[in-house]
Amino acid sequence: MKILTCIVCPVGCKIKIDENGNILGARCDRGLSFVKRELLSPERILTTTIRVDRGIVKVVPVKSTKSIPKERLREIVKKVSTISVKAPIRRGDILYSDEEVSLVATRSVEEVKDV
Repeated sequence: MKILTCIVCPVGCKIKIDENGNILGARCDRGLSFVKRELLSPERILTTTIRVDRGIVKVVPVKSTKSIPKERLREIVKKVSTISVKAPIRRGDILYSDEEVSLVATRSVEEVKDV
């Protein structure tokens, strides 16, 4: 028997999949859809940070604009860890993009002003 915790809503149902493939414990249809996707092709929204040059903070939080296959997350984070962006940054700016993923800033970062 496999047990998954649904992450679609705040309830967090503990959903059980028995040896025959029966799904038990889902309180809604979204939970059933989650289990099917999770078993066939698990995906996640990537949240990480990107270094900032000349910003009032050293890093800016970012998230992917769409779900990414779970097995690709480490590879993408490794790529992103080598880049940096210049301030100023506005929340919503796309800071990294390739053929598979786009990362958008989730906060604004002002530029350090020279004195």
